[in-house]
Amino acid sequence: MIGQIAKKEIHHNLYSIRFPALLVISVILFVLNGILAVTEPVQEIRMPRPSTTRLTVSRQHDALEFCAWGSNADRIQHATVMIGGSISPQTMDSPFQLPVRDRLAQFALPYADHIDWAFIIKIIFSLFAIIFTFDAVCWEREQGTLILMCSNPVSRSSVLLGKYLGACGTLLIPLMVGIILNLLVIVVVGGVMGTVSLQTEHWLRTGLLILASVLYISLFILLGLLVSSVAQRSSSSLLILLSFWVALVVILPNLAGILAEQTSKTESEYQLSRRQRQIWDLGGVSELNKQIDSGRITTQEELDRAAEELFIRIIKIMNDIESEHRGALVAKHRSARRIAMVSPAAIYQYVGEAIADSGFERQQRFLKSIRDYYLIYEDYVREKVGKVIPGCNWTFGMSRNIGGKEVYATSPRPEEYKNDMSGFPYFAEPRWSIMDSLRTSLHNLAILFLWSILFFVAAHYVFVKRSLR
Repeated sequence: MIGQIAKKEIHHNLYSIRFPALLVISVILFVLNGILAVTEPVQEIRMPRPSTTRLTVSRQHDALEFCAWGSNADRIQHATVMIGGSISPQTMDSPFQLPVRDRLAQFALPYADHIDWAFIIKIIFSLFAIIFTFDAVCWEREQGTLILMCSNPVSRSSVLLGKYLGACGTLLIPLMVGIILNLLVIVVVGGVMGTVSLQTEHWLRTGLLILASVLYISLFILLGLLVSSVAQRSSSSLLILLSFWVALVVILPNLAGILAEQTSKTESEYQLSRRQRQIWDLGGVSELNKQIDSGRITTQEELDRAAEELFIRIIKIMNDIESEHRGALVAKHRSARRIAMVSPAAIYQYVGEAIADSGFERQQRFLKSIRDYYLIYEDYVREKVGKVIPGCNWTFGMSRNIGGKEVYATSPRPEEYKNDMSGFPYFAEPRWSIMDSLRTSLHNLAILFLWSILFFVAAHYVFVKRSLR
């Protein structure tokens, strides 16, 4: 009997205007996503020239970025590593610097210029899930067909489950049609153009993302059945469901960024630059002049040695300040992501990023791998050069008269090793395995499952207890 009810629901949905509308939208967006994926310029991984002063390291290409582009439009693609510990991330859009501005307001919803799977499913399919189910119960109650259906030897639980399976089956058709066309475009056109190549692991990740998508869509189907069971009229049900959808999918994810901004204060770019300038002014030439005036520096050799020690100490302080500032921005971003987990849409976004190995956490792993690599790089430089002089854009110079003799001091420069550079430690970014991604996603998948269970139990209770008239 459950199967018959599900078939009836699917038949009813297929012949409504809602189904062709979703099918057309799904095909257009998924095909567009595939075209954008194969025409997106692939950033070439740069193999740096061995250097003991600075080098550029690159992040590996995200083969599944078309599934979940991620939460940050300014994606870190490369980073300049300077001897001394300064790491300067570079983005695709701003190749010379990492923007310090915080984009917390849209950390959960992707930007409109990147239509990925997560966007299509999170926005379009969740909306149509409630459009397909807002009248599943209350419309039949209005028409009097619900009491006729339940007069047969079938339990109310079977009726509700049949309607749920019917809605799921209906929504799976445009979802799978869109995904199949999307993958055909990517495999065929991307293979010819050489821009996208999917390996076995990528196909497994894609399958996991489809399962997560079905769970997410199922959640909104159950929400629709719950409200349809409660509401007296179809119009009221639709209005209530649209309000829920706007709150869960749009308002809550973006409100999290605002709350994190208010609760986690960080320095602005101007304040950071000003603090660094004050430290440089007080600890650079001014400090050398103090040592000369106090008689601690009396020769050119002592001045050179003091200038080098002072420079190394100040650069370390400056690097620590910048690292602290970026750490505060990352902490604020993670705080916003935790707050947004009250929204199923944000949770699904995080699941998509983890499975596709993209997004904010992927960026942080990339930066951490650079910091780990730097320790190896510094040991190599110390072995070749004998000491580590930090590379920096901050410089100073001065001249003084000591004992009737003019002496000069300038900030030291790192030394470029000119001899054999064999054994140079090239950077290689470690990547997460599919099991690592799955372990990271399990917690969020469990939360989505609990949301679904909650809505199912509530819908079942209301449908069983509510009058059929």
